[in-house]
Amino acid sequence: RGKLEKLQIASDNMIMEDSGESYSFDFNAEVSDISSYLDSLRIPLALGKKTTIESTFRHSKNVNVSLYISTDSVAIKDKVLKEPNLEVYGSKGLSSQSVLSCFLFTSSRQIYPGMPDTVVLTFEGVWFDNRIELSTEVSQPETVSDIQLSSKMEITSDSLTLKILPSYIQILEDNWAFNPANLIVIKKEGVDILNMEIHDESESISMEGIYAYESLPTQIKVATKNLEMDKVSLFSNEAVAGYLDGNFNFFRKFEDDPFKFDGGFELRELTYGTLDVGDVRGKSSWDPVGLSVYSKVEVERKNISEIQAEGYYFPSKKENQLDLEVQFAQAELKMAESFLKENFDDIEGSVSGTLQISGTPKDPKVVGSCSFENGALTINYLNTRYNFNGRVDLD
Repeated sequence: RGKLEKLQIASDNMIMEDSGESYSFDFNAEVSDISSYLDSLRIPLALGKKTTIESTFRHSKNVNVSLYISTDSVAIKDKVLKEPNLEVYGSKGLSSQSVLSCFLFTSSRQIYPGMPDTVVLTFEGVWFDNRIELSTEVSQPETVSDIQLSSKMEITSDSLTLKILPSYIQILEDNWAFNPANLIVIKKEGVDILNMEIHDESESISMEGIYAYESLPTQIKVATKNLEMDKVSLFSNEAVAGYLDGNFNFFRKFEDDPFKFDGGFELRELTYGTLDVGDVRGKSSWDPVGLSVYSKVEVERKNISEIQAEGYYFPSKKENQLDLEVQFAQAELKMAESFLKENFDDIEGSVSGTLQISGTPKDPKVVGSCSFENGALTINYLNTRYNFNGRVDLD
């Protein structure tokens, strides 16, 4: 069980000639294994073996409040922050309406399963009168990536504006920058997104449009241009390469109308690990009447369409959410290796055929037939190599 290792509470009260009554309050505690207390509350949060909490309150000419919390680590499920520290400070003059408040959160190392670790995470904010300044810093040494992002928010009687300031952004050794004219304006009527674009010399990701709360139409466009897919290595240990171009639109005419979306993309020269996937093209749209997502995807290698998938997904249904048809034309079986590598390895050969997929994503029902040519794989558990050819019918 948790144990209170240290507890200090002190207060002071005195009369000052120039400022009247003054008093202070100090709190200092050290707790070991505080997570045992959180377990009883069923909070999915685990703190380190030693946690320190310090707080002060001062009242004289100004009112000052501070809070400091530190621990060995914080775990949220399988995500871990090492040596996190949080500092919060606030001050207000008794004869002034101005309030100064700030916070600082730091962590020496961040561990996320399936992706490279990040280090030196810092998140800082300062709020004075109607202006808030925010800054974030984090590094990922394995991918040679470093982000030092600065922004400001300004609050007026009828709006809140957010602007990304000139920042240092290095991703996979490439230097990125935000469009200097970027701006987000939050008003009673909705949110205006203007020139929100990040780019390097040849790649870009952009968002622009209006999200309306009332009778105005909503129209938001998200676009990527020549985006290199090696960025996936920031979030995964898998090696991915290729170039993504895409345009996606989110819109509705009136506030009570359901949202719609449509868009298309092209992934050129896509590779996954050692597999040369080829070119992937797709389009998708939301049908608000049928409450379904329509998608069509094609995989092409050496000017041959190897895989075509088309159909609908009904997210609101409990059963029969899928209505898809997938066609294979001498598609390489190696494409499936990354998804089957726990049980199978070194998959070779090709497959042709047509499959109808129904059911749900967790419990799909597959009907159709496939013909395998020059198939081979190794079953990891048996460490045995098998060759296979012929047709398989699924019913």
